[in-house]
Amino acid sequence: MMKSFYKVFIVLLLSTSSFFSVAQSAYIDSLFILPHNPTANTPISVVCHSYFSSGDCDLVVSKTDFNGEMIEVTATHLIGPLTYICHSIDTTQIGVFSPGNYTLVYHLKDSIWNCCTNETTDTLYFTVQPTSIQEHGDLTFFDIFPNPVTLLLNITLLNNQTGNCTIYDVSGNLLQSHSLRDINNQFNVSHLSKGIYFIEVTTPTHSGVKKFIKQ
Repeated sequence: MMKSFYKVFIVLLLSTSSFFSVAQSAYIDSLFILPHNPTANTPISVVCHSYFSSGDCDLVVSKTDFNGEMIEVTATHLIGPLTYICHSIDTTQIGVFSPGNYTLVYHLKDSIWNCCTNETTDTLYFTVQPTSIQEHGDLTFFDIFPNPVTLLLNITLLNNQTGNCTIYDVSGNLLQSHSLRDINNQFNVSHLSKGIYFIEVTTPTHSGVKKFIKQ
């Protein structure tokens, strides 16, 4: 009688152990960000397609940690006792980032009955591009000439004010800044490569961005 009891106990123990190991077989099928080519000041989300060998697989906890250019997302799913393949699509907004290169580590965890947590990890790398710049604002209070320009760029303020100007490339990268102390101002742009640029002019009462071409 005692031997039979031990046999039943061992069988139950092995069955339980097998159940836990199977129930916690989770893997990440795909991991990507949206938008696929993010720019600065654009909210970014990470999307994870995952599968679990036991259901249900409800997402119960999701958190994001930041350390410079390293981002860590942890998603914990609560696994149920049903033995079927459970597919989950989790979308986590990770925020807005400055231009640069980033590393995202995604920790996928599954927990059965709030215990026995298992984890699998995947990593992706992405780049945030500078925001492209366009002509905008008040374009009537200043003139730039010649345009196209090869050597000296003239800036004339039409409202008899002083101000500042900033030159950007088409990706929005700041290249140079100058003070506008007179109505007529002149700056050397010969060092710029051939292409399209934007100049932002600001005064106490006006602001605008115009495009010019460097030849």
